[in-house]
Amino acid sequence: MADKVTIVNRALALVGAEPITSLTDNTPEAKIANRLYDESRKSILSETLWNSATKRAALNQAVVTLPFVLDDATFVFQLPSDIIRIFGVSADNINWRIEQQLLIADTNEIGILYVYNQTDTTKWSSSFVDAFADKLAADMAYSITNSSTMASDLLKKYDGVSLPRAMTENAQVGTPPDIKDDLWSYARFGFSPVGSRGRRIA
Repeated sequence: MADKVTIVNRALALVGAEPITSLTDNTPEAKIANRLYDESRKSILSETLWNSATKRAALNQAVVTLPFVLDDATFVFQLPSDIIRIFGVSADNINWRIEQQLLIADTNEIGILYVYNQTDTTKWSSSFVDAFADKLAADMAYSITNSSTMASDLLKKYDGVSLPRAMTENAQVGTPPDIKDDLWSYARFGFSPVGSRGRRIA
């Protein structure tokens, strides 16, 4: 599998830039890549439930007093420090929401299925690496080339070709789970979810 520098150099090649030997190189390309790499990685990780970056966790309650209650959600849990995005919870009839690094729910026990901050490139599929290189290239393009057209074209390639291909391959491993998306997803796609008691929760 490609290592970090190889992925960066693939992205740099897409924008017609010189390759690097290390992200600590004293070159404009290395400095831009070093600044944007983690941001771009977290962005693609948030796109779907990647098999290589999935975890389950039973959350611990946090010692926090809420100033007021919504939807009878009175229990507060600490989220894992490596969380990128929640894709499911341990029961269908739970009202829950995320506020900062806390999950607030109407149950005293909850487990989550989530994508974590996976940094190990050896765990990524080749299609994920392809999509990530396109994403990183799109994010770096304007800073390196000063071309908004190139940045837009690379983003279209990522959104329309490499990301869907990687997500399709990812979904073909095993039986797809019945995912309950988080509030971020609802807001992104314009949905207005309803809780188990018929109340809107976003």
